[in-house]
Amino acid sequence: MTLKDEINRAFGENILKDEISPIFTPKVDISENEFNLIVKAELAGIEKDNIHINATNESLIISGERVWTKKEDEKYHKTERCFGKFERTFNIGIPIDPENIKASFKDGVLEILIPKSEESKARKIEISTE
Repeated sequence: MTLKDEINRAFGENILKDEISPIFTPKVDISENEFNLIVKAELAGIEKDNIHINATNESLIISGERVWTKKEDEKYHKTERCFGKFERTFNIGIPIDPENIKASFKDGVLEILIPKSEESKARKIEISTE
């Protein structure tokens, strides 16, 4: 009995597989404040140079690739992390200022600040007495 068979038997299921998950879709949070839309994407294990951001007045596209480098001297029993190319497209739905978008990448999280255009910002409306 192999080590893989023993581990699978101990856990009562076939948890050790010789396959790599074929689809990589990073998890994303989208929030907003008065001035910006804020997009945060989990991109741990991806080099900054392998991440691309494109924006129009109506959409934001985040794309890239997480590369898997199999080491010849290691035998893999289980691989749950996903690898490969990805692309996420988000329709913004409000007027934005694509020229002033800022992005930062720290601790595996990509943060994109998308400034709202003046016409999409909330305005206080005065009530007249007439």
